[in-house]
Amino acid sequence: MGNIRAGKENGKLLLDFHFYGVRFREQTALTDNKQNRQKVQGPDYTR
Repeated sequence: MGNIRAGKENGKLLLDFHFYGVRFREQTALTDNKQNRQKVQGPDYTR
């Protein structure tokens, strides 16, 4: 499971996650708003 947050300097969405024990922090070109957070999060398969 990863985290989605907004960057302090530019307000762009950031992804913070671990993959096979390696930490990745990736910045998107998307601004922080509800619609873009849903895009980054993807579909909810838990239902």
